[in-house]
Amino acid sequence: MTTNNGRTALITGASRGLGLALARGLAARGWNLILTARDAERLRGVRDELATRTHVAALAGDVIDPKHREALAVLARGHGGLDAIINNAGLLGTSPQPPLNENPLET
Repeated sequence: MTTNNGRTALITGASRGLGLALARGLAARGWNLILTARDAERLRGVRDELATRTHVAALAGDVIDPKHREALAVLARGHGGLDAIINNAGLLGTSPQPPLNENPLET
């Protein structure tokens, strides 16, 4: 396990893509992680992977839900606060993303 540096980050959208890459990078640097994403199964896999490197709390849910946000705040308080928030949650449509010029304007 990496030496813990005492800093804690909350990362939304942490089960894939940029959120996952950031979580892996911070875990390698010894950050405590609070991770969230909508896909509970994928998030469990990420938690299991990163828990071999650092302390990880993972809570599946949608950040548009006030109760989910409150639960994340409770986790953050339990860690003595946050040193970084990476709000990577979002819905951009199909995955993988089509080229920008082929994506509907409304999206």
